[in-house]
Amino acid sequence: MTKLLPFVVLAFFALRDRRAFVVGVIGVAALVVVGQVLYGPLMGLEYLPNILVSTTQLTDWTAPWYENDAIRGFVYKIAAGFRLGNAYFLDMSQESERAARLISYVLSVPVIAYFAFVAWRGRASADPRRRAIEFSIAILVMLLVSPSTPHEFMLLALPAYATAIRLFQSGIPRPWPRLATGSLALSIALVATVVPLSVVTSVLPIAWLRDLVGAGLLDPGEFYRFLLFPGVGLLLLCGLMVWLELTTREPRAWLRTATAARARIDPGAASAQRSPAT
Repeated sequence: MTKLLPFVVLAFFALRDRRAFVVGVIGVAALVVVGQVLYGPLMGLEYLPNILVSTTQLTDWTAPWYENDAIRGFVYKIAAGFRLGNAYFLDMSQESERAARLISYVLSVPVIAYFAFVAWRGRASADPRRRAIEFSIAILVMLLVSPSTPHEFMLLALPAYATAIRLFQSGIPRPWPRLATGSLALSIALVATVVPLSVVTSVLPIAWLRDLVGAGLLDPGEFYRFLLFPGVGLLLLCGLMVWLELTTREPRAWLRTATAARARIDPGAASAQRSPAT
């Protein structure tokens, strides 16, 4: 399922940039053909159908893995009480794992619905800032709803960070409040591990915490990721992008578009629409 998530970005391009969508589809087709020629059907024509079939399986070893910053990772670790069982997997019963999977799906629905609304609503906008924000949201939604988002997947969030930093430098949508600025700085620190792990381990009682949750096998870097510090940074970035999307949204653009269309047909009616009520 994780390998199919880039199609979220293709869905965004289908609404916002048809040329980019066509290029993306051609790129996927080219990769499938190359895989067919070099490695045979398992990495070629049968690859995507096999991935789709695997998404219907009830077992998923990636979800209870110790490093997962997606929505499912948060839910699974909370359900497991942040305790590891066998090696690098969470200690969960089958009942709690099924419940965690169901809750993950429920929480993912409004995230996907919000992304679809933003992409659909902005499809007629040519503002490059809005397009950058919406593209960033598409990437972040992909990371959030993925069955597994390990720390290295956070590289995909670089366009979102670049967009946020550029808007901050430009003072758009206005001089940023301290909460937004602090959220961006903290997100970068958590995801990029700006603070050296030696400093983190000297501040936090790492040894005691590892023994408490049965994570003695994890080194300090693995334990940092196990505690979802990068995941919290990802959530901060998501919240920041939602704030940017809301504050740069053109108010009632659909109404002005409809009024302009009526003006071309009936100038008198459009003038009456703009006149204040008496």
